[in-house]
Amino acid sequence: MYLTWCCSPGVLQTVTMLLLGVLLGGMTTSQCGSCGCSGFCPSGGTVGDFNTSVLGLDCAPTGNPPDTKTTFSIQGRTSAADQREFLVNLGLVSSTGANSRPTPYHDKVTLYAGMLAENGTGDVWAINPLLTMGPSSGDYNAQGIELDFNNRNAHRGDADAGGGLAPPVAYGLSVTGAAPFRSTSAIGIFGQKQMWNRGIVFANDCVVQSTFQDLGNPAKSVDIRGNPQYGIFQSSPASKNYFAGKTGLGTTRTPKVALDVGGDVLVSGRLLKQTQHGESKATTAHAVMTRFGTDRSEAVHRGRLVLDPQGAAVVAVPRGWSEATERETATISVTPIGAAMPALHVVDRFEDGDGYKIVGGVAGGRVHFHVVAAFVDEH
Repeated sequence: MYLTWCCSPGVLQTVTMLLLGVLLGGMTTSQCGSCGCSGFCPSGGTVGDFNTSVLGLDCAPTGNPPDTKTTFSIQGRTSAADQREFLVNLGLVSSTGANSRPTPYHDKVTLYAGMLAENGTGDVWAINPLLTMGPSSGDYNAQGIELDFNNRNAHRGDADAGGGLAPPVAYGLSVTGAAPFRSTSAIGIFGQKQMWNRGIVFANDCVVQSTFQDLGNPAKSVDIRGNPQYGIFQSSPASKNYFAGKTGLGTTRTPKVALDVGGDVLVSGRLLKQTQHGESKATTAHAVMTRFGTDRSEAVHRGRLVLDPQGAAVVAVPRGWSEATERETATISVTPIGAAMPALHVVDRFEDGDGYKIVGGVAGGRVHFHVVAAFVDEH
């Protein structure tokens, strides 16, 4: 590998000592004397103090050629056709600090890049990698940054939800900070229009629990504001979806029931109502609450019941019915099936809004009911 490097006088002396120390076998300061550095070869101790370095050297960074001021520049070109080549190699083996004081006193870091923006500064970057794939440069794999994370110690984070974040932890990439003000975004993916085929990719079945996990309380967990062809595209019929909260489809109003649909619904299968275990036939109704179009805002609840030995039954309305409908607009009709029941009638609506009571029927008889109520006008 061919190198070109330059640095300011103070840095030059220290780098020279560093390179000589490496070439001469890593001598300690007490062993030095033949390299002309007055006994200060750097192996085994502090290399140098650059606290007063001035960015006074001119250089043209690789891939970003405008003249740039710097204190230290190393640029090179590969030369080996069949061997790995690293322009700079930094290595640190950590075997101390297990019983020291808490962070930051026992932190071990191979490369630390820190920057402080003060009054009068221009735009700032703590780290700014660049990779340019030149025209007609061939077929090869390219990565701007590759993070190899090899956990050969123990599983970390196996507990569900927030319990999995209890120390000790192991993060491939962690975005943290301490600030009194909010920043624009923790991660931003930008560039020219349509320059990326995918934003974020998870492959090789590498994730066990959650591909994305939100443990906070933001205003919106997933916020799609563009115009994608599909907001969410799920191609596997084996996958399931779970929504514990109220859900709205085709509407911008705040949903007040489990599913609030603001348009037509096309059903190619059956609509089924799951009853609770042990529920009597007298309170079982095969029905759902629906909304018809934009010009007929009515909820309809209908089904069949089997009367109890006293010829009575309860029409239980669906969950969320009372919150979603105008109570005074509700009407109910009851029709006997298979036998005349001249005394059959609706005696009352429960005060708690959970349904209607039917009496005057034949023991074990069957009836059909039909309940209609206007939806709450939210506009």
